[in-house]
Amino acid sequence: MPEPPIALCEVQAYVYGAYAARAWMAYDAGDDALGNEYADLMVQLKKRFNEEF
Repeated sequence: MPEPPIALCEVQAYVYGAYAARAWMAYDAGDDALGNEYADLMVQLKKRFNEEF
């Protein structure tokens, strides 16, 4: 049996997309530090997703 918390694949894709959009907004505004932070969150989410699925 899977243990909580559980998020559907689609929900995780929405989060990934939101991280990507926010990273690019930060880059466009000249805030590279914030852009990098959200880009790192994207990488971490993708890595965890691929390890679990």
